[in-house]
Amino acid sequence: MGHAARVLDTLSNLRRAVRTSANVPSLRNVTASLRQKQDVTPDLTERQPPPAFAPAAAPEAERFRAAYAEHREAIWRYFVRRLHDDELAQDLTSEVFLVAWRRRGEASTGELPWLYAVARRVLANDRRAARAREARDRALAAELATAAAA
Repeated sequence: MGHAARVLDTLSNLRRAVRTSANVPSLRNVTASLRQKQDVTPDLTERQPPPAFAPAAAPEAERFRAAYAEHREAIWRYFVRRLHDDELAQDLTSEVFLVAWRRRGEASTGELPWLYAVARRVLANDRRAARAREARDRALAAELATAAAA
């Protein structure tokens, strides 16, 4: 049992290393590039209409930046409340806006409810993947334990 626990610990460390590998920064790059293009801190002295009421002639990228600036915090808080992990919440928030950019033509005029629906699906996919990883880790640990005992 001690050997299996060490194997599970090693696999957990590897999973953390993979999470911080090159795949995640690509999602963070989307967030960083959006922050560079528009300051996400709200200016309370100047009231602007919400992105849902932005003129239809506005370029898609500008409407997306405005929606990102307005709704990023709400989506991030949605994940933090459910996961209690700021780093994972930031990663999943980036993934939500990546999906939103790819599917921007499907968003209705009420962007926040649509983003919450995307966030719910992203969270479900992440939890499903975590369960699958844990099952593979347990199976591998059991296989390694039987191989070490033989």
